Amino acid sequence: MNLFNRVFTIVSLVVLTLFGVATLVTPGAVLLFINSTASFIHVSVFAGASDAGRIAVRLLLAIVFIAMVLMLMWLETRRGGSRHVDVAKSSGGQIRIHTSDVEERIAQQVDAISGILTCRVRVNERDRAVIAKLEVQSAPGVDLVAKGEEVAAITRIVVQDQLGLKLKEKPVVTMRSSKPKPIAETPAKSSRNNAVNTNDAPGSDKA
Repeated sequence: MNLFNRVFTIVSLVVLTLFGVATLVTPGAVLLFINSTASFIHVSVFAGASDAGRIAVRLLLAIVFIAMVLMLMWLETRRGGSRHVDVAKSSGGQIRIHTSDVEERIAQQVDAISGILTCRVRVNERDRAVIAKLEVQSAPGVDLVAKGEEVAAITRIVVQDQLGLKLKEKPVVTMRSSKPKPIAETPAKSSRNNAVNTNDAPGSDKA
């Protein structure tokens, strides 16, 4: 959302600057352009519409415009997730842990599980609690359900027992099994196959 805010702000400022400068320098030309645009829309869009129809369309467009502005204001002012989480079991002071450290600790513990090849962890803070989402790739033939339960249990242990944080909800674990690699042909087997092909070739029989 921060990127959208920057782009939207820059574009809006550029448009307002150009419009403001044009209005101050040549107000008559700007008014003529606005009048011509309004007349074109009236002729091309509302030519066959009644007065009630035109008013209804204008009210609908006004409602849509207000809804878009309110949505942008809500997205701008709503509270985003913090990058720090308060330790719930701390008694000596307010201790906060960065979410990146929580992600790293969970990834270390999950990577140590047998049958796990890669692990991608995403931790967010909400209401001073942790929301953990994991994308895990396992070795071929691993029971995905059982291994997912083990990954979720390790995540809860790291967050609650080791770091003393709260879990907002159960960890979300997405399991994916890697495809088995094809068995490479050994050099000895390849040599035997070449020998067989040579003996079977025409003219290879001894007289």
